[in-house]
Amino acid sequence: METTHEVPRQSRPPGGRSLSSWIVIGLLACVALVFGVTRWRAISLRPSADGAPASVKVWSSLGSLKAGRTGPHVQLADVPSGPNVIGIGSLSGLRGEIAIVRGAPWLSYALPNGGVRIGRFGVGDEAATFLAVADVPAWQAQTLEAAVEFDALPAELERRAARAGLDIGEPIPLLVEGTFSSLELNVVNGPALGDRTPTDQRLAEVAIRSELPDATGTLVGFLASRGGERLIHPGKRIHLHAVLPATAHVGHVDSVVVGAGSVVRLPAALE
Repeated sequence: METTHEVPRQSRPPGGRSLSSWIVIGLLACVALVFGVTRWRAISLRPSADGAPASVKVWSSLGSLKAGRTGPHVQLADVPSGPNVIGIGSLSGLRGEIAIVRGAPWLSYALPNGGVRIGRFGVGDEAATFLAVADVPAWQAQTLEAAVEFDALPAELERRAARAGLDIGEPIPLLVEGTFSSLELNVVNGPALGDRTPTDQRLAEVAIRSELPDATGTLVGFLASRGGERLIHPGKRIHLHAVLPATAHVGHVDSVVVGAGSVVRLPAALE
């Protein structure tokens, strides 16, 4: 399904060394090369050993894409999938946003006319310039007794994560399912930048924005009080994308009020 909606206005050989020495050097070089490639392709922020509350991987970083390195860093078809996988990211070339909810990818594309096209089924040969993904073996659910304003949301999530026994010094994946009000979204619009470096100010100037007084759906993303420099915007503690099937909106959350009765899902803590 693809939906378009209009929005208002990434012996001894030469040198005297023995043969065995050169073999060792060669092996070390191979290890270094493989390690370097692995670090560039995906950085694991949390161990994935059995029993860990979540395994988080990040391809590239927000800082890297804002420095202009917006080429493809991972094919979406190669990203782990499954009912416990969540993720957020940006399409290569900053052509739009990515949200992964329970293994299902949602893509939003910025259009030249100021509209947004939503892709729901399949990822084809699409690639991300930045992507943060978590595989959560088990979730725990907590219901919000009262509405939570956006400015208060990080502290509320930290309090609930700490109460749930999670380490708030590490990036924590999360879902919020329910009703929202005063929701402000944006979809990154890299093509509108041309060859200019995608600084925060320039990205803000060309982003395609939506404002929804009321909505129902899912917020997906990460909480990081510390250690989240790769996947959390500077000065922020949360990075959330919204998936709103009823209104065909997918985008980065700039502001929201989470309604009472909404369900916060966090990784189940280690026993």
